[in-house]
Amino acid sequence: MEDFDAHRAELRRLAQRLVQDTHAVEDVLQEARLAIWRAPARDPEHARSWYRAIVRNQSLIARRRRNAARHRDAQGQSEQLDVDPAEACARSSALEAVRRSVEQLAEPYRSVIALRHLEGFTVAEVSALLARPEGTVRSQTKRGLALLRRRLESLLREAGYLDGHG
Repeated sequence: MEDFDAHRAELRRLAQRLVQDTHAVEDVLQEARLAIWRAPARDPEHARSWYRAIVRNQSLIARRRRNAARHRDAQGQSEQLDVDPAEACARSSALEAVRRSVEQLAEPYRSVIALRHLEGFTVAEVSALLARPEGTVRSQTKRGLALLRRRLESLLREAGYLDGHG
C-alpha cells in the first residue's frame, strides 16, 4: 500500500479527470485502495499501471452510479404525481427480492449479473472491469440469468404466485 500512497497524487488527478466531480474523487480513491488490497498487483514492477487501471474502473463505476442516480431522480420527479403507493411497494419488494437473489448467486455469475443488470454496464465495460473476455462475460451472463430465473420462479411458487409447472 505504500506504493499506492507514492502514486496518490497522480491517481487523484486521473480520478478527477475521469469522474469530473471533486466530491467523488476521495470515494473513488478509497474504493480503489480497497480493490488493490483485495487483489494486489501480481508484479511489483507493474503496480503503477495496475493502480491506474483500478482507479479508471472505479471512476467508471462512480460515473455510472451518478448518472443512474440523476436518471432515477429525474424519472422519480416526473412520476411522483402518478405513483400508486401499493404498486410502488410491490415494485420495491420485487426489486429487493431480485437483489437478494443476485447476491445469493455463486461467482462468477453474481458479479457479472450485478454489473450488467443492476448497475447497467455494457458487456465491454464488464469485460474491462473484471478482466475477462467479452465472450466469457456473455456466457456467464446467460448462465447467471438462467440460474436467477430458476431461483425467482422458486420464490414465486413458494409465495403462491405460480403453480407447480412454472
